[in-house]
Amino acid sequence: MGKELSSSPDGILAYRTRFKQVMDEEATVREAELREKVALEQGVELDAREANEKTACNLLKMNMDIQVIAKATGLSREHIEELRDKMNLF
Repeated sequence: MGKELSSSPDGILAYRTRFKQVMDEEATVREAELREKVALEQGVELDAREANEKTACNLLKMNMDIQVIAKATGLSREHIEELRDKMNLF
């Protein structure tokens, strides 16, 4: 019928070893899922930042005020000024 758990030292050691292995495997899976979630979130943030930077560059080309661009994109005034400097727009 069903397997009986051994209470011998070898049986207990085998149980503990297998239990640790299962727990380690579950922890590895959870860690991989968490890393994947974080990477996805960071990727979305990077995509949004890149889109905001492109919008800021387009608005700079249209000679929009930096303060207005900052408000529209959520980028800092300093960051927009850096973008402007890279674009050689003064």
